[in-house]
Amino acid sequence: MINSRELSYINAQIKLNEIINKSKKAGLDVEFSFGVLNAMY
Repeated sequence: MINSRELSYINAQIKLNEIINKSKKAGLDVEFSFGVLNAMY
């Protein structure tokens, strides 16, 4: 059973992870478009 405060916290963590992932993907897209993407990815 999850109360409303815990649910809000979990939703905030999910949203933060989505924002971080979008930011990292955008950075990789920029590197790819400049042709400087490391072979490590």
